[in-house]
Amino acid sequence: MVVTVFGLPCVKTDRTLMNVEEAVGGFRRRTRVTWVGEIEEMNRWGVHQTPTVCVNNKPKSHGRIPSIHEVKTWIEEEMREVGTLRKRRVQEVMA
Repeated sequence: MVVTVFGLPCVKTDRTLMNVEEAVGGFRRRTRVTWVGEIEEMNRWGVHQTPTVCVNNKPKSHGRIPSIHEVKTWIEEEMREVGTLRKRRVQEVMA
């Protein structure tokens, strides 16, 4: 699981990174945080507002600072979705 924060170095991006890192604390083994601060790279991803937070390459918020609780919820939802997909694949293989 990867949580990516897009944004130029500024107060909003710094605060977003702090909230994301705090939220990821409980998921540390399975989740890592990356930061993209280059405009060219943000353009390649289609990011137009910063800060933007993506969980497993899925945009979750843009242009605002998400709360720690929000980020935890996104990670948990994504883990459930990934777990469900894995279970389905195993069931398909076993069938």
